[in-house]
Amino acid sequence: MTTGESAFLAQVAPKLTRRSDRFFAIPGMEQFSYPLSAQARFSEIEDSSFWFRHRNQIIGTLVRRFTPLGPIIDIGGGNGYVSYGLSQLGYSSIVLEPGAEGADIAHDRGLTVIRAGFDSETFLPQSLSAIGLFDVIEHIENAHKFLVDCQQALNHGGMLYVTVPAYRVLWSSDDAFAGHFRRYSRTSLKRALEEAGFDVVFITAFFSLLVIPLFFLRSLPSALGFRKVSTADQAVAHHQVGRLTSAILERSLRWEISAINTGHTIPFGTSLIAAARRR
Repeated sequence: MTTGESAFLAQVAPKLTRRSDRFFAIPGMEQFSYPLSAQARFSEIEDSSFWFRHRNQIIGTLVRRFTPLGPIIDIGGGNGYVSYGLSQLGYSSIVLEPGAEGADIAHDRGLTVIRAGFDSETFLPQSLSAIGLFDVIEHIENAHKFLVDCQQALNHGGMLYVTVPAYRVLWSSDDAFAGHFRRYSRTSLKRALEEAGFDVVFITAFFSLLVIPLFFLRSLPSALGFRKVSTADQAVAHHQVGRLTSAILERSLRWEISAINTGHTIPFGTSLIAAARRR
């Protein structure tokens, strides 16, 4: 599949420079607002974290419902954890990541990787079938222009898959450390996608059981000045909840996968996921 991905990239991204097998770059990369030093730290806990595993299952369920017609370009794909999960489901997913550390980790996972940022000139217009933005647009100050660039890169009917952190009331010092500019409501995410030229075909919250714990353990202490996240170790601490607790949480959240699989929406949660088509 990676040979096909390399041939595909040669057609849709003329600025690519081949660095090695399955590894490409584009000169003049832009950086997202993200603490790139934390990427390696997160890669150590992704496989054991119920949060990352459940998010991958949610994303995989959505992609199965709205199947792409070609490779998914995982923009801001970080360590490649989502792309690796999609590849395990049989989907072709190519990581586009501006950070050197994240790009190297994704490549070590056996994925095709482009080390670069993304703008309107990264890919030929209307050349892509699908784009994934998994917890990405909250890191981008001008999210509208970024989404318009994505829309222009997609062919007519091309799919966009998006996850974002939910609800301003859940803002905490963790968001500030992560380089977030905002959290989204269902209404604001839908509006942002529609204003960029997409038709939203499905949108729902998930991580419903985490709303109250996150508010009282992160958001409220941050608002009161009792919580200040300034290191990668502090940022990943809430993912390290112990094997038993992690298993209980993951099992308790499985109903969300069934709900999305059958087209039902979840009214609240700490994250949102949406599927949209280029209008």
